[in-house]
Amino acid sequence: MAVTYFIGLNEKENHDFDTEKFNRDIKQRFPNVIISESSEYNYNILWEDDADEYKFNLSMERNRCAFAIDYFNSANRIYDYAKFIIWLRSYFPVGKEVILCDESYNRSLVLGQDISIDKIVGVLE
Repeated sequence: MAVTYFIGLNEKENHDFDTEKFNRDIKQRFPNVIISESSEYNYNILWEDDADEYKFNLSMERNRCAFAIDYFNSANRIYDYAKFIIWLRSYFPVGKEVILCDESYNRSLVLGQDISIDKIVGVLE
């Protein structure tokens, strides 16, 4: 069973998040990603990639404060997952506290700008 991980700010809104830039960047990094939007859900933008190298389901909260990673897989899953999380963290403001936590809030980590892959791997394992 997959565990959902959240990456986000402890804020009410994140007006600084540039959705258009993120969409361009994710398409460049993951050319097979499919982007869909819905006005019905709280997590209203979904990015899905089911390519050979990476497979993931990523969504973003309507207020642009949090990503939810429902699924991630690759050949080097844990290491690639940690790199993916660091990449996502880079889209939040530098001076803001960004938290990684699992869906039950049992495992969490503050993601500073200089967070190491090893620290994230420790949370994911």
